[in-house]
Amino acid sequence: MTSNEYMHRTGNRAKSEMTFRNAYTKEYGIQHYLLVEGESDEKFFENILDCEKCIVKNLKGKEKVIEYIKEKNKYNQKGYLGIVDADFDHITGKIKSIDNLIFTDFHDIEMLILSSKPNMRRIYSEMTNNIKIKHFEDTHKMQFIQAIMEAAYKIGILRLVLCNPYYSAIDMDDLPYIDITDDDFNVNTDELIKRVIRKQYSFYDIQQKYDDEKEKKHDTYQLCCGHDVTNILALCFIAKKRGGLGYGEQDHLSKKLIEEFLRVIYNLKHFKSTKMYKAILDWEEKNSVEILDKKVFS
Repeated sequence: MTSNEYMHRTGNRAKSEMTFRNAYTKEYGIQHYLLVEGESDEKFFENILDCEKCIVKNLKGKEKVIEYIKEKNKYNQKGYLGIVDADFDHITGKIKSIDNLIFTDFHDIEMLILSSKPNMRRIYSEMTNNIKIKHFEDTHKMQFIQAIMEAAYKIGILRLVLCNPYYSAIDMDDLPYIDITDDDFNVNTDELIKRVIRKQYSFYDIQQKYDDEKEKKHDTYQLCCGHDVTNILALCFIAKKRGGLGYGEQDHLSKKLIEEFLRVIYNLKHFKSTKMYKAILDWEEKNSVEILDKKVFS
């Protein structure tokens, strides 16, 4: 079982769990907890929960959330709901029904936001001169965000290939985006594969698997990793002299800031159309509590 600082140890509750539960229960009377896997998920759900009834806790890892919920289910402990990224589970068919656990409709929260077709101009206008974006779109006959998502799609194919446990030694957490993506958002997939696998695995074997997955034409929002999209977006607004793609003049820009912008421009009315929203409502009904702040969806 995955090591988890929040889970029971030798029959005793982990100190960190008792600390956060006792603190919120004693001070605010909080009895319900939404457990998520990352910081961006934590910020997203904090915007839509009734903070007087439910607190979001980031357990820093998908498997940690899943194992924690399984542990709570084992002892029939109430008041806990976990929400995790689907990643490629919808594509691979690995989604498993677990009580008190919900998977995102798409790859992750960022892709859920992008699926709503948000007004990206509100981000562009903060980062650069909109004429640069319009010139790109007129020249390439596509939306700027579409071009970025096509680049992320190509990276996503490799992520899908390498999610097989056989390739567990490969780390794709720190991708060399600037080395594999040009300013037209073309991705050098051969270079990407070589840089990621190094000499650990056969280049030609992975290249063949890559081409096989490419032919399947997966749904963009299921395949793209939101962090790839936001990393490329951040990179594109950094000046070329600073190592970026030159669509802006920023000295430095992080995916974290782009993800903050995405959460701000997301139209929460779209959330009501998601399966995740319905699943939360079902959980509320079963637990006789309303943890969503319904006012934000009106």
